[in-house]
Amino acid sequence: MNKYQSYREFLNDLILWGDRICAPLASSGKEPKADFSDLIKKAAASADCGIFSPFLFLALSARLEWPEMLLLAAGLYTGLTSKILTPDIWQLFWAGEKDSLQNETKAPSLQQELFHSSAPLLYEREWDKNASDIHLRIVPRIFLFLKGILAEPIHIPGLNWYFLKEDSFNRNWQEQTNDDFHGRNRQRQTDDFHGRNRRRQTNDFQGRNWQEQGEDYGQLENSLPYLGKHIRLWEKIASRISEIPGPKLVYLNGPAGSGRKLNYAYLAASSGKNLAVISLEQLESQSQLQDIQTECLLNHAMFVFELPEEATDLSLLLSWLPEEETVFLLGEKTNLAKSSAYRRQYLPFTIHSQDILQDKELYEQLTLSYQWEQDNVRADFLGRYNFLPGRMREILELAKSYSLSTGIGAITGEHLKQAVLGVSTHSLDRYAKKIRGVYQMEDLILPDLSKQKLFHIINRVRNRKLVYEEWGFLEKSAYGNGVSMIFAGPPGTGKTMAAQVMAGELDMELYRVELPAVVDKYIGETEKKLNRIFGEAEKTMAILFFDEADALFSKRTEIKESNDKYSNMEIAFLLQKMEEYEGISILATNYLQNFDGAFRRRVSDIIDFPLPGPSMRQQMWQSMIPAKLPVSEEVDFRFLGEQFEVSGSAIKNSLIYAGFLAAEAAEPLLTMERILKGLSHELEKSGKKLSRKDYGEYGHLF
Repeated sequence: MNKYQSYREFLNDLILWGDRICAPLASSGKEPKADFSDLIKKAAASADCGIFSPFLFLALSARLEWPEMLLLAAGLYTGLTSKILTPDIWQLFWAGEKDSLQNETKAPSLQQELFHSSAPLLYEREWDKNASDIHLRIVPRIFLFLKGILAEPIHIPGLNWYFLKEDSFNRNWQEQTNDDFHGRNRQRQTDDFHGRNRRRQTNDFQGRNWQEQGEDYGQLENSLPYLGKHIRLWEKIASRISEIPGPKLVYLNGPAGSGRKLNYAYLAASSGKNLAVISLEQLESQSQLQDIQTECLLNHAMFVFELPEEATDLSLLLSWLPEEETVFLLGEKTNLAKSSAYRRQYLPFTIHSQDILQDKELYEQLTLSYQWEQDNVRADFLGRYNFLPGRMREILELAKSYSLSTGIGAITGEHLKQAVLGVSTHSLDRYAKKIRGVYQMEDLILPDLSKQKLFHIINRVRNRKLVYEEWGFLEKSAYGNGVSMIFAGPPGTGKTMAAQVMAGELDMELYRVELPAVVDKYIGETEKKLNRIFGEAEKTMAILFFDEADALFSKRTEIKESNDKYSNMEIAFLLQKMEEYEGISILATNYLQNFDGAFRRRVSDIIDFPLPGPSMRQQMWQSMIPAKLPVSEEVDFRFLGEQFEVSGSAIKNSLIYAGFLAAEAAEPLLTMERILKGLSHELEKSGKKLSRKDYGEYGHLF
């Protein structure tokens, strides 16, 4: 029979083969003599019939050469027969297969670092009692796999499967098996490995013509999300790896959600591999890394290290990977520190946010892969937000879940709104307070000019993709395409309320940043906090509302003391971050005159919030009373508007106080007397006490 019907038959033949080598007299006559290459050829032929062989799979995944495969077979035999792989037994296997090795060289000692980077992952080493020689055994998890027990991937801290096919072992490995085991150049494999450089000089990417011989790009797209043409760097990475000899350190950097992991997934899939992402922050020891490498080996996966935000020294990590030909990294920083000290060829590749945001086809493909109730909802979503693909995919997946849970099955505008807020995994709460937007445009009472400006800004946000991308203004404006504003006016005139209206109209999150809490006495700390605030806000394009901006943005001081210089640096830094931010940033101030001309020129809009006049105050007195509250017919709104020069917040607080007075009374009714008492209480808080004369014709009530 030239093929196996099951993997168990292969294991039985392996035991017979091992018995013949280790005890030739005892095994004589049991089975016609067959060498190791016969077993492998028969197993490879079985692959054509879909008989999965864990032994061949592991050999391929670990890229074992012929002598290395012989050692693995010897270890499997001794494990299956409860023997120990001693140096003497290893010599027997070596001598028994000398012909297939085409080499008369003495067998390497088990003390050697056996041939190849996967050796520490496959074997455990034990010294004998006299510590004179070493014994070898296959690590338990690998041994179970080689016995045919196919366990699911186990959870290891720091290991995340980014791309893992549903059936880890259901791969097109038959063709690879035939290529590697039927038609291999044995002479190349049996070169003198004592004298060779034991570091693997070949890998899965070397020597390939990626334009002609690489796996068809369309086939990869069928199993992976669409990768936009502006950020498709995996082919370039593969090409550089194949051209540059020696150990390499590949670093793909860019903002989170820009497609770094997806590029690596395409790179892995082009070689028929899965992709594992290892968090360097969670990696604590070499043994933990070896456990992860073992899982990658069993699941035929390429692994990539994800770097933390803070700078880190990679020397220890690289010392754990001396035999790894190419180490892959991803991170957000543009470059690595001390790259020249790693004794590897450093190859940096960068994904730029601006390139991604201009890729209209990428976003079209991404959104069209979901079902929508109406296409205008999809178009509005594309036009309103500037999320990177990773963040957008998270939002769409959550919106899809909401649509399924409601029984609609198609994404609506409400589902999207919930998803945008639900995917907020940022840490803005450490520096800012989230404000729930409860007001609509009709609730806002402002002078016509101020209200028109606010309405225009809201529409500008809605239409910015049309203007910048479809009409081409982005080419004329390299940066500063977000919206930065100053809301200027006395306290209580509606600045915070206007920010809430914007958030409500645009379905965006609103975060209020108290600038006095951000300003730090230590040099450089203020800039760090501001940088984190804007970085976190980008994850959901939140509206940033900087309250009490006068704490930092007064007229720039002349440099008389050293602290004045650093204060101006903080101002300049915030100006820069506001210009770079693609979302909406608002500065609220009570004293616009303290902002110098240079600063005003760097914001896109300034909206005035003056104290309201008599007619606006009358509107406020009327509009701020809830519909369910009983109101006496005697309430004189005209008198309230004309008689008292107060802000909108003072009116609101006065009415709330009057509401509680009404709740205490036998007849719960909002009366003129209770409103005036509420107003008196509010003004007293600011040190102003009303006289009977101030109440005019209603003085008799007091």
